[in-house]
Amino acid sequence: MNNRFVILGAGKNQWTQENSSFFKIGNEYSLLNWQVSTSEILNCSRIDYVAGYNVDSLRTCLPSTDSIHIVYNKNWEETNSLYSLLLLDFNKNENLFVIYNDILLEEEFIEKLKLNLSQNAITCLVDSTYPSRFTRNKKKPKCEIILNGVKKFEFVGFVHIPKKFLPFLLELQKNKTTYEPASMSQLLKIAEEHNIPTIYL
Repeated sequence: MNNRFVILGAGKNQWTQENSSFFKIGNEYSLLNWQVSTSEILNCSRIDYVAGYNVDSLRTCLPSTDSIHIVYNKNWEETNSLYSLLLLDFNKNENLFVIYNDILLEEEFIEKLKLNLSQNAITCLVDSTYPSRFTRNKKKPKCEIILNGVKKFEFVGFVHIPKKFLPFLLELQKNKTTYEPASMSQLLKIAEEHNIPTIYL
């Protein structure tokens, strides 16, 4: 099965000047190293990193692997994550795993995710407990809220798009400037309008 791992990291971190991919987990392991390991667990043969802010530093700090390809979003200051995704080439017959560059997924959770993937629906990770988290955090972070019927979820920055829905992305790509301000959570709403089912985990 052809799988492709896409890291969306064009924007500037809201808390720090440093690219989130460089954040250290322990003494030496970076968040980017962790995401590369995640791509291996998901059997991805290619990694695309959509970069923008501080792209030169990213190029010099990439892990030693030939599987990472940088796509530069030159309009990173004026665009959002969906636009970054639409800069990619979707003509290859590959399932997409799309992740924000500041998201860390533990291996146990990834294995659970693999068991729940469908080739007939988009699968995304959400958090239904986000309101209680915000009450504990005086400085509220930006978040992407998804409405699913009467339920509200926070989109946590990870989505699986089966290859059968690549024609849908190709159609959006034709008018990608329309989606300059759109985030990945808004992609799910657009997919719903096109009768594409979504699984929320």
